[in-house]
This record gives sequence, C-alpha cells and structure tokens, in this order.
Amino acid sequence: MTDSRTYQSKLYLEFLEIAPNEYRETVTFVEENLEGLKRIPFNEYFEILLAYLNALFEIGHYHDYLRRVDVAIEASILKNIKEYNGCNVYEQLLFRKAASNYNIMEYRKAEYIIKELIKINPLNKGYSAFLKRALQKNVPDYVMNLRAAGMFTFMLSAFLISIELLIIRTFFEIYADRVELGRNTIFMIGWAFLLGGELFFRYGVHKKVMKFVEQVKRKKHITKIEVKELV
Repeated sequence: MTDSRTYQSKLYLEFLEIAPNEYRETVTFVEENLEGLKRIPFNEYFEILLAYLNALFEIGHYHDYLRRVDVAIEASILKNIKEYNGCNVYEQLLFRKAASNYNIMEYRKAEYIIKELIKINPLNKGYSAFLKRALQKNVPDYVMNLRAAGMFTFMLSAFLISIELLIIRTFFEIYADRVELGRNTIFMIGWAFLLGGELFFRYGVHKKVMKFVEQVKRKKHITKIEVKELV
C-alpha cells in the first residue's frame, strides 16, 4: 500500500503501516476508526475502503462484505472511478459481491449479479464460467428424481448381491448367472440415471449461458472478428 501524494492524513499513514496481506489487522483498523475515516480526503478513504472490502472477502466474512460493498460501488459510480491500481474496480466489486452471495448459498442473487456483469463485459470468460456454476446449484426436480432413482437402483443391486451370495449360490446355483447378470444390469441402469441426468443438466446450463452471452454480444454489436482482435 503505497502513495506518492504530498499530503497524507495521519490516519492514512497509520493504515499504510499495515502489510497488504494482513487482512485481519486491516479489518480491525477500519472498524476501530470508522468515524475518523469520514473526515479524511476521499482518495485516501476510498483506498482504505477497498482494502477493507478485500480483507473481508479474503477472510471469508461474506455477510460483512455484502453489507459494505454497495458503499464502494456507489462511490465508484458517483466519482466515475473506472480503474484503480490497474483493475476495473466497479467490475471487481460486483464480481466479489456475486461470489459472496454464492458462498453463502444465495445462488439466485449471485446469478442476477453475474448476468449484469456479462451485460457489461460479455467477453469475460470468467463471468460466463461463474454463471454456469451458479446455475448448476439450482438443480431442477428431474435431476433430483434421477439421483433418487439411481440411489434406489444401487441399493437394490446391493440387496441382490446379498441374496445371490447367501441363497442363490448356495441353494440355486443354476440361477446364479442370471441373477448376476440382472444385478449388474440394475447397477448399470443406476449409473445411467445419475450420469445421464447430470450430463443433460450441465449441457443445458452450458447452452443457456452461451445463448445469453451471444444475445448480449448482439445487442452490443460485438462480432466474431472483434472478439478475435481482442484475444
């Protein structure tokens, strides 16, 4: 955390003494100086605020991050701050807001925010990948039913194995091959339920995300040629 300005407030200088990776110290410092931070120059306040939000995110205080992040987002809009320390601060704040919602299992909120980010920057593949992760957490009923069916067939297969070992091979050896074939078939059907449902669901999510991204690109008039030039 360095700065080349000639004037620096006492509170800001104290903040600079904290190492960038000392996240808990950063959180403690900010929360102990909330009133003082309101009186320092905006550029110093904004830098400390970003460091505080970063610290909250890094130590997993996602609820606290969500309670505070909108202040920084609004400030970046009002002051027209698009980049800070080489990164797009507005997109970064929004992305971490989505990630925080995701980490506290508020998947619908994460989905909404990441879609807004894609509308801003549809060429960011990280946003598309994150949207897929969020959508995959909203498992539809048919996938849950197929999972249940798969687990049932696995239990049935296990039951048939016990019957085969305890009864069939002891008293009805002539039917052992048929029983073995039957329980192997049931076991494979179980895997077909599980894998088929998951693969079909994930493919559907992939297609849905790609369709959404392409729609955004068309609205922003981004062509395939422009995408190649930006890569």
